[in-house]
Amino acid sequence: MEFHNSIQTGLSVRTILEYILLELDMRTILTSASRVNRFWNYTISNSRPIQQALFIQPFRRRNHNSSQGVLNPLLAEAFPGIFQRNSTVFPEHTESKLTFDTFHMVRDPTRTEIYMRENASWRRMLVQQPPARSLGIVSHIGDDTGFRERCEIQRVSETGPEPRDDGVRMEMLFDILVFHGDFHGLMDYATVYWWGDRSGSWVLEYMEGMGLCNASTAPDLILYIPLFLPGRRDMGSDMEVSGRTPALDYLRSFYQDNGITPNLNLRDGWEIFVKRRRRRWV
Repeated sequence: MEFHNSIQTGLSVRTILEYILLELDMRTILTSASRVNRFWNYTISNSRPIQQALFIQPFRRRNHNSSQGVLNPLLAEAFPGIFQRNSTVFPEHTESKLTFDTFHMVRDPTRTEIYMRENASWRRMLVQQPPARSLGIVSHIGDDTGFRERCEIQRVSETGPEPRDDGVRMEMLFDILVFHGDFHGLMDYATVYWWGDRSGSWVLEYMEGMGLCNASTAPDLILYIPLFLPGRRDMGSDMEVSGRTPALDYLRSFYQDNGITPNLNLRDGWEIFVKRRRRRWV
């Protein structure tokens, strides 16, 4: 009895409980430990180290090398079509195609409603630690007269009295991937380039050529969207546009049918830089 009481006393001390919880995996903390009692839930919700381990609060950059980020393992499991495109972390995956049909919420429609809850934990999770503080979007859209180029960088603002501790969260990335105006559902060749992915070096060079960034300000994460309008070819490519992606249509329809509004507005504390260019066929 005395030993049991000692354990109970230890678990009621926040610092001791915090130390023990940090030894658990993310899923156990989120789905089990947080439901033990109010004290445990309070400790998990208000502990900065635990919230950092859960990819909710960001690590401060001065303490970590952002170019060697750790991808969120729960998000990588739930959204493999996005995260496993990082060939540095997942060298066994050589296919760079962005796929929505691998998402858990698409593979198992019975879980879509659970994933889409407004307070679902994945929405507020950072995609990596330390956080990716910038996101690039590059699109090429071809038609019979030429092609339109658009480069965009969204990044955490460095202006203000104190640098903002924030980064790309999954809801931000998800809403852009599913609802960004340049996606149009024609996703056969869309690609996600993560830091350290050598196959994406040409995209960085392209963005530098557009005057949007340099080696030191390159985005941590880049979305590349080549769009080929029906019946057209782009830059002499043999790639023809295929039909709309059923998985993407499914996600968009679920939002519409359930009255969910995607947030495509610039997030508080973020800034945006855009360059556009149009070329004619030679």
